[in-house]
This record gives sequence, structure tokens and C-alpha cells, in this order.
Amino acid sequence: MSQTTLPPDPLAELRAAGRLPRPPYAFPALPRPWRVWVLSNERSAGYADFGATLAGAPGLQVRLRPVALTDPRSIYQGLAQVGQDLDATAVVLVRGGGDGLAVFDDPLVLYGLAECPHYTILGVGHASDTVLAGQAVDHEAITPTAAAQFLLAQRQACPLAAPPPSRAPRLPRLLSWKGRR
Repeated sequence: MSQTTLPPDPLAELRAAGRLPRPPYAFPALPRPWRVWVLSNERSAGYADFGATLAGAPGLQVRLRPVALTDPRSIYQGLAQVGQDLDATAVVLVRGGGDGLAVFDDPLVLYGLAECPHYTILGVGHASDTVLAGQAVDHEAITPTAAAQFLLAQRQACPLAAPPPSRAPRLPRLLSWKGRR
């Protein structure tokens, strides 16, 4: 994502460009382990809830991209960085509820989410919280835990590919052949 000059009404411009609300996009069904980037603060209660829900889930490589959850520029830069990861399957932005959710209404955050090339999930706040960023993502969950549950459901719906057949049975035959020389 390049440096963006924000227009006077970014929501109107994003809507006019067809970027808000984000067009429907099916979750990528990839039969390999999924790399999932989480943008959050490692000390955030929302991140802790998200991580606890995904603990031990097979087929998920969860990576944290720390961001300052009160700074729109930090979130935008985090989205730009993980957007460059060609192996990423999804990007999840999580934060618990409480005061300070206005950052998720900031035009810079909306642009970052709208420009992200990967499947995006928002898990911010509590069930009663609403933020404009929900219009700029592929899936909006009502809490960080619900975002993790959605991700688990998608992973379970798409089984991992079977591993290649083992070559171990050939090894004893090769060793016995080598001894016959």
C-alpha cells in the first residue's frame, strides 16, 4: 500500500469506488496450512481470548503483527506489511471492547482494510459495539473470540491435503540390496 492522501469524505470515495462495503469474497479453501496474521497488541485481552480459542488448532500458523490499537497509522502500516505476505491466507484485526474504539472508524484504518489483498476478519469489541471498519472487511465478528471461532469453522470445512506417501518402507529393501554386492 502506498502513501495515501485522504479525501475530505473517505467513506463516500470508498463507496463510489465499490470498496465499501467490501464485495463478497469467499474464504480461500486452501488444502495446506493457513498463515493467519493477527494485528493486535500482545497484551490485549482481545488477543488473549483470540489466541486461547485457537490454541492447538491444526493447520493454522498464527502470527502476530503488533500494532498500537489506538493509532490509525500503526494499524494502517501493519495492514500494509502483512498485505505483502504472498503466503498469507487471512488477516485478523482484534481488540477487546471498552473505550477507544473510535480508531476503527478512522479513514486510514478503513483504507488499510479496503486495500488489503487477503481475506480480512474484524473481531473488535463486544456484541453491542459497532465500528465502521466492519464495512471494510470480508467478515465482521462481534468479539475476538467469535473471530477465532469463525476462523476455526472455515479451517474445519477445508481439510488439509493428505501428506505424500511415506518412503520409509523402501528403506529396508534398499539397505538389504546394498549388502548383496
